Amino acid sequence: MLVFKKSTNTQGKMGKVFIFSALIALALFTLILAAPASGQSTSISIDLDQNPQTADFTVKSDITISLSGNVTISTESATTTVYFGIHAPDGWEAYLSLDEETVYLGTTILDFQGEVRPSTNSEQKEHDVYIWASAESRDYNGIDWGSSPTSSERIGYPIDIIINRVKLITGGLKETTLPDSTIVHSFTVTNVGTVSDIFFIRILNDEQLKDEGWVITQSAENLSLAPQETKTFYVEEHIPQDAPVGDYQVEVLVSSQGHAGSTSSQSMVTKVRLPKIQEPFEIDWLMIISVGFVGTGIGLAAFFAATEIGYLSLLSLFLPLYVRLKKKDVLSHFTRGQIFGYIQANPGAHYNAIIQYLGLHNGVGAYHLQVLEREGYIKSLRDGIYKRFYPKNMRIPEKRLHLSRIQRDILQEIQKHPGVSQKQVSKLLDESKQVVNYNVKILESAQLIRVERIGRETACFAGSVKYIPDEDIFEVTDEKSSQHVMQI
Repeated sequence: MLVFKKSTNTQGKMGKVFIFSALIALALFTLILAAPASGQSTSISIDLDQNPQTADFTVKSDITISLSGNVTISTESATTTVYFGIHAPDGWEAYLSLDEETVYLGTTILDFQGEVRPSTNSEQKEHDVYIWASAESRDYNGIDWGSSPTSSERIGYPIDIIINRVKLITGGLKETTLPDSTIVHSFTVTNVGTVSDIFFIRILNDEQLKDEGWVITQSAENLSLAPQETKTFYVEEHIPQDAPVGDYQVEVLVSSQGHAGSTSSQSMVTKVRLPKIQEPFEIDWLMIISVGFVGTGIGLAAFFAATEIGYLSLLSLFLPLYVRLKKKDVLSHFTRGQIFGYIQANPGAHYNAIIQYLGLHNGVGAYHLQVLEREGYIKSLRDGIYKRFYPKNMRIPEKRLHLSRIQRDILQEIQKHPGVSQKQVSKLLDESKQVVNYNVKILESAQLIRVERIGRETACFAGSVKYIPDEDIFEVTDEKSSQHVMQI
């Protein structure tokens, strides 16, 4: 009996120890899960069911746009709080079913629905609405979207506002003609609305011209157009023979049958001019020959004065005869040494840049450059109107890039705003998205910029190039990039 009681007491103690150990292990495991571990992160991605949409105020004045989608959240933390919202233009109303959610370790997918009500005084254009989610801040403006943190994500939701469904374009606002002639003006009408409509065409301010003998007719009085359809009509004017010289203006008005506020007008101006009467003249051959000699002289002088190539050639005619120097004496001259040192430090520098930087007179600079080139210290290359100089043994770049105006503007905006999107570049330059996208692809293929995709947006950054503002030239700065450069 004594042995049995002792055994039972031992087993009870062992059970208590086991339970106590289990409780300690569970507490430690909970602390490990709750404590932040190095490398823990949260990534968020948003998907929309439909994008984009149109708010056509010519159909109804009170518009509500419904939207839906889902958010995928992956986190390495035990618990994470994520905030949600809609960022819309000022004056718009917006609602989202998600506001603040707590997610747990792993991946969570949340569905959402929302509504956007554009204000009736919105500008007629495409407006950006953003669906956003963030594990960092509940304030949209408090998030640094430019740095694109993985714990915050947004997706643009473009809404095209239509206030006026009529778009009227003319082939030419001003035309010049003679009395007793006929002129035709062309116009195109586009229904930019979302429903079919009939558009009426009227010519205004033409009563006085008709009283003076003008005959003005139009090819159509109305046009029936489906959404986004375009049609052309013509206005023909016959000018009477006795019409005085002057500018005559009438206005063409196009209005919508279904939406009285949708109108567009264009003024067309017809300039009536008399023909020029040329008087007979005799050929003065002596005068022609004299003018020819003078013109040739002026042309040569302009060539020599306007280009470095011609200017250096002109100077060389008046420089002293070349004297062969000993190799050791070529660079012993202080000015020649300065010039050679500058070219080594600035390979590709052109003549004007060299003499301006060193403060040299034209004749002095041209003379010493000739000496250095003839003695084999430097070599030159013609580049348009410039003459560029390089150290003798340096490999001269094979290609140089000359950008168009729009390409130069796009590159400058990207350099000023690293990470800017193509849509933002389009707004900054007031250019269409298609034009910006086309030129961004050219700049990217030339490695002048690089484009990175961040979610559904693209971010643009400057590439490996050297910009020379005074010459408007972009020069490749590394050997690897020069193999992929294309001429623009």
